[in-house]
Amino acid sequence: MGRLVSFLLSFFGVFAGFIAFAWWFNTLLIGLALRGAEWRPPLRKGPLWASGLLLTTIWLVFTAISAGAAFILFRALSGDIRLWLAQSTSESYVSVAYLIVAWAFGLMLAVGAAAGLSKALGAWGAAKRRHHLFNRNAPELQDVALPTAPGNGRRIVILCDGTSNRPDDKEEGESAATNIWKLSEALKSDDTQTVWYQPGVGTDTSSTAKAARRTQNLLSITGAAAVTKITAMGGAVIKLVESAAGVGISEAILNGYSEIVRQYQPGDRIYLIGFSRGAFAARCIAGVISRCGLLRADYLYYAPDVVQIYRSRAHPLDKIYLREDMAYPAAENAKPGATAGAVKVEFLGVFDTVASLGFPLWGYWFRVLPIWNNSNFSASPAKACKAVYHALSMDERRSQFFPMLFEKPSTPSDDDPALTQMWFRGAHGDIGGGYGRHEVSDVALEWMMDAMSRHGLSFREEAAAGVKPDPLGRLHDELMREPTWRMFGTWPRWHPVPSETAGELHDSVLRRAETLYSETGRPDLLRLGIGESIEFIVNTQADWRRTGVVIEQGAAYRIDYLAGYSRDGACPLCGPDGQKPGSFDLRRWFGWGLRVKDAQWMALGATIAHPRDWPPQERPFHEALKYLFYSAPKELLDQIAMLGRDLHRPGDGVCLVNEAPGGLLHMFANDWWQTASNNSGGPRLRITRLAHPDEGAPIWTLSASGSAWTRRFAGRNGYAA
Repeated sequence: MGRLVSFLLSFFGVFAGFIAFAWWFNTLLIGLALRGAEWRPPLRKGPLWASGLLLTTIWLVFTAISAGAAFILFRALSGDIRLWLAQSTSESYVSVAYLIVAWAFGLMLAVGAAAGLSKALGAWGAAKRRHHLFNRNAPELQDVALPTAPGNGRRIVILCDGTSNRPDDKEEGESAATNIWKLSEALKSDDTQTVWYQPGVGTDTSSTAKAARRTQNLLSITGAAAVTKITAMGGAVIKLVESAAGVGISEAILNGYSEIVRQYQPGDRIYLIGFSRGAFAARCIAGVISRCGLLRADYLYYAPDVVQIYRSRAHPLDKIYLREDMAYPAAENAKPGATAGAVKVEFLGVFDTVASLGFPLWGYWFRVLPIWNNSNFSASPAKACKAVYHALSMDERRSQFFPMLFEKPSTPSDDDPALTQMWFRGAHGDIGGGYGRHEVSDVALEWMMDAMSRHGLSFREEAAAGVKPDPLGRLHDELMREPTWRMFGTWPRWHPVPSETAGELHDSVLRRAETLYSETGRPDLLRLGIGESIEFIVNTQADWRRTGVVIEQGAAYRIDYLAGYSRDGACPLCGPDGQKPGSFDLRRWFGWGLRVKDAQWMALGATIAHPRDWPPQERPFHEALKYLFYSAPKELLDQIAMLGRDLHRPGDGVCLVNEAPGGLLHMFANDWWQTASNNSGGPRLRITRLAHPDEGAPIWTLSASGSAWTRRFAGRNGYAA
């Protein structure tokens, strides 16, 4: 009897795991089907009977799939189950135990069907709610009015933190809180100003992570260690997926939007502040207000539907007009029924926005399935805001962290917001915080606090004491701290450079550059005059050699190869023209990781990182595999000039002509992204600014758009035409 009890207890743990799996699996499948159906008019705003028919069909199909899978699994394992029972229990109990196992499989199927039915009923409820949101002939719903905070003209501050960032983060025993958490602590919170803080995605705070944790706690009661470990692994996977792919961003948007709906009264002012993906969430909250409108507090119940409609609308620029009695109406001179854009965001302040959704790479979003569509998140919400401030990183190079700038309107109007996009030295975390040493990130924090103060926000008296900016502080490099990032490739940021009309570089950037050059002689943002030159060595261990030399628009420069060689691991020494073909190297049989396929290994390449448009695009997942394992996007490779093909021996030179906006010159050795650290040495070069292009050398010209190089050479001994 004791063996049977032991068996039943062990089986209960396994059975509970099956139940949890069935519930999650069916919910996932039907949820994905409904996600695709969200785009279909019957579920969005068609007749309710059509929605019911569609949902019933989906539920029946997936229930049949689950039933078939469970039956096939049970039949396939029937013999093994009987053998296992015979070994685990006495012979007299085998039949009883087998019936229990069969009952468990049946119950697992029933639970899966119930999960699907629950999901379908939830979608039916959503269809009914959206019928009321859009159909002005539908009867009014008698919703219970939710209490709102007292007072008019309050300042509602919504703070959204970055990926995996939470207040209790530590680094070497020091607080590694981000600027978002610091702002939440520094801002006053009283009857005139409310502060609401949201941790970043991937911090175990999402509803999915909480549900997984509750499931783990429930299953731990059974004492089945294997099941508990599996569910714990599930929680870790959820956190990893949220951090890597931005899953959970919709919930972050919903939470922030719902908090505004809860608090807002006419006359209140809305402030949205965020960092990284939290900055993206803040922008999307403004986008929901701009494209759909702001619900009245009585109708908070409909907030999830409004956010989902925002995400699944047909086109990113489409506006969704809700019922006038459910959302705040537009101004009197607007067209009847207009609710989108009725409420303006007073202030939108963001630190280095990245929109890494799905599988991010090279500034693109790659979706595994067509129904996972994130393109509607890309629309700029600037017009919904009165003032926009964006702090940007100049030194972040990870391919998953391409910045998402606000688009400036081609035809300015009086409705345009006051848009300020300011560039600061440092990597992503040096702008939004998250390091124990925060003197560099405090530069951007101080700038943002000044802007917030000018727009009406109040800080505690002691807030300024904790902000100690130092423009000369140590910059962080995540590629050095965690070399695994190199697996996904890197690219220098396209930021403005000093010029007579720049105005987008923070004063601390110029101060740092001037100090570094005067004290060390090393260029940081150096503008050469005609006839001036400077020498430097291209460190081939770096994924990119930031030369510190500005290549100005309309200017010509000559680059001369003076001396020095490079070595890739234990390979022979080579000059800027790269390793000669024919040497035995297994890497030559595979193209993986080589930046420019039609150039020699270790050949010298260059790019001018100047400001350019790179709007987010959503692409199919198979392209991500190509970019990851074979070649970077052609749009990026076209920005590279393989100068090494013309630099064979010391004394050779090339001429650069830049027709694009001015930018910083970066160089690299044409090696694997992942293995640059095993390189050594590097060529010594001299760059000289010329009054006119040197016709005696190969001339490399960057087009005005910055999207292509052309090479022209009249021919001379020692060069290949």
